[in-house]
Amino acid sequence: MDDSRRRHPILWAVIVAMSQGVVWTALFAFLAIFGPPYERLFHDFRLELPAVTRSFVSLTHFVYDYWYLVVVLVLLWMLVNGGVVWLLDRSQSVIGKIGWYVVTWLAALAFLVFANLALVIPMANLVKTLQH
Repeated sequence: MDDSRRRHPILWAVIVAMSQGVVWTALFAFLAIFGPPYERLFHDFRLELPAVTRSFVSLTHFVYDYWYLVVVLVLLWMLVNGGVVWLLDRSQSVIGKIGWYVVTWLAALAFLVFANLALVIPMANLVKTLQH
């Protein structure tokens, strides 16, 4: 472990928690901003939406309607994440730290992949329909 993290483990936990908080806030903002226009587009063309897109639309409605709850959830996630990082840093468990970092960042990446698939699949179907 480098010297600065050894002297200030709480600072490292705050940095990790804040970076994840920013990422999750950006992902939820993406839903709230881009979800409704895509939903209107899909509705206007009367596209039959796959399950992943219907889930995306439902999640978009949740984020848009209950934004204050999403803010609370992101803040809670930051608190839990920071606490886990701090505890893992104190425990000196390299495997635990790496595992936690990998799992938390993969969760954000999986969410991003889900959101993109939810939009790409019906858009590809729309393009295919318009070409005929």
